[in-house]
Amino acid sequence: MIRIYDLGEAQGVKFITMEYLEGENLHQILKKRDKLEVAEAVDIMEQVSCGLAAAHAVGIIHRDLKPGNIMRDKAAAWW
Repeated sequence: MIRIYDLGEAQGVKFITMEYLEGENLHQILKKRDKLEVAEAVDIMEQVSCGLAAAHAVGIIHRDLKPGNIMRDKAAAWW
């Protein structure tokens, strides 16, 4: 689980500040490996979907979902 420090708004722009996550993003991994095995891709999407569902449950909508914003930490968990 990643720690969120603050939710706020500045000059009409909403923001979230969260802890730094050391690891790689999905974009970097795809550049190195070209493609993923089906089981790994499904695992990633399940974890991302659970994270989005948790955010949506408290009224947060991620407006910039892309491979560069999907992180894998050193323990191989996806965020």
